[in-house]
Amino acid sequence: MKVRALPLVSLVCVMLGGCSAYSVHPLYTAEDAVVEPGLEGTWVSDDKTEIQLKKTGAHEYSMVMSGSDTKEIQTYKVNLVRLGDQLFADMIFDGRTLDGTKLDEPAGVEAMHVVLKLNLSGGDLAYATLDKDAIEKQNAATKPPLDTMATDDGMLVTAPTEALRRYVAANAAEVFSEAAHLKRKAPISQ
Repeated sequence: MKVRALPLVSLVCVMLGGCSAYSVHPLYTAEDAVVEPGLEGTWVSDDKTEIQLKKTGAHEYSMVMSGSDTKEIQTYKVNLVRLGDQLFADMIFDGRTLDGTKLDEPAGVEAMHVVLKLNLSGGDLAYATLDKDAIEKQNAATKPPLDTMATDDGMLVTAPTEALRRYVAANAAEVFSEAAHLKRKAPISQ
């Protein structure tokens, strides 16, 4: 059985440096979501994609991504969780606009959770995405393996939240991609 993956998840993965695994269920729970004030602000990738993070709720952030060569803006809801001493982000698509006009998504498209491992150090934000190949390799060595399903676009993690949390906490060093970095954009002096 194949699942048609959400094209928008693929877009954010490309903009963030490539992820090939996303989840049906969130990594965080409302009871343990955390706040990290140092994340708020504007971040820039090597390809000049701007990412603005702003706290919008008790523990929720809004992430707005805009490419340097496009007028499309994508918005995501982001929640953070600490598992052990590691910070993780759980992102889910919230909408997109083109030249200020809201774009409707195709019928039947469902947003999936993109899980990132984060390391914030001053003006540097390192992030790594769940990696399909690394999960497959770790699943061969781990019992029980993480429940997954192959898709045309990569891998869909079907494990419920608690199983996903246990797996990520135990295997964080093995199942994420190599870290990519965002740099904090300096505020404009007045």
